[in-house]
Amino acid sequence: MWCEYQRGVPPTSNVLLRLIVSLGTVFALLASAMAFLISWHEYSRHFRGRTKAVRLALRTAVVAFLFFAVLSILAGLAINRIMGARG
Repeated sequence: MWCEYQRGVPPTSNVLLRLIVSLGTVFALLASAMAFLISWHEYSRHFRGRTKAVRLALRTAVVAFLFFAVLSILAGLAINRIMGARG
């Protein structure tokens, strides 16, 4: 940590970034699970085959996970930059 501080990066900034990305990943997993359940329920009403509904719901869940994971990384970087400018 002391070498990070010598480079001009406060030691708490990486901890904050890791915390935000970790929490974002947890909530992205929760969002993808909810997206899967909601879309599977809707697709199962419209398609007779179960595999088609599950495949489409999985695709929706992956897109939701990627969206929220990228969003949390970007938010973490933005907050890290804001906190670094103040410190």
